[in-house]
Amino acid sequence: MNKYLFFAICTFLLISTFSLNAQDLIVTTRGDSLNCKITKQHDGVVYYNFLKNNVAIASSIDIHTVADVVKGYYGTNTIPLVVAIPGKNDYSKWLFGFHAGYSLRTARETSAISQIQKGFSAGADLHRLMSKASGIGLKYKVHKYGGASGINLKGGTSTHYIAASLLKRSQTEDKKAYFVLGANIGYQIYAVNLGYYGAIKGNNLGYGLEAGYEHKMSGHTLFHLGLGLNAGTIKQIEVNGAAQKLDKENYIGLTRFDLTIGLRFGK
Repeated sequence: MNKYLFFAICTFLLISTFSLNAQDLIVTTRGDSLNCKITKQHDGVVYYNFLKNNVAIASSIDIHTVADVVKGYYGTNTIPLVVAIPGKNDYSKWLFGFHAGYSLRTARETSAISQIQKGFSAGADLHRLMSKASGIGLKYKVHKYGGASGINLKGGTSTHYIAASLLKRSQTEDKKAYFVLGANIGYQIYAVNLGYYGAIKGNNLGYGLEAGYEHKMSGHTLFHLGLGLNAGTIKQIEVNGAAQKLDKENYIGLTRFDLTIGLRFGK
């Protein structure tokens, strides 16, 4: 009985040793194969070591770009261990960005003013990354539009928007870019400059969705291309200092689409 137990223990130890010393295979969604040694999986990122010109290098890959992982696929491990601590020097704690571009307002302003206005959008944001893939922060945007059809608005229409923001991003396989998604909710201020006739003002809750592509220009600078949607409804306005509630058919819609370019600093 002891002989069989001893044989079983030896077999188990041999298999375990073989598995520990074996190299792993990662197959990407593009069909590429990586001969490597996986060291850790953390927060949607697979960390691994691989050989390049006989030098061991620590790297990582986003789990969304991995099609399959086969542990111990290669019989013998020839890759020295390179310690890579997830999160350390892998991404910035803070991301700061600014952007500007074209804005199209599609919601009506009042029953008497044009339904569509074209203008520009500009803004900035600051996010604290909780992981390489997600972060939270603050966002500010300003929109300005010219006078509406048939109406002479001296200073046009403007909105100011400050919001809490949630950021989600996925790094490309070559680590040169990110696909970014965002959602935000906050407070927006609406104003119409009527020139000699005074001004119309209002404020209310606003919300938005964003999608973007960010390409690395250098170690800590990214070029940003983004598409955004913001919305909200003004139900009460102030005309030359006097508050006025609007009938439902005269609610002021603030739906607008933005196409912007800019820079983001961080990694």
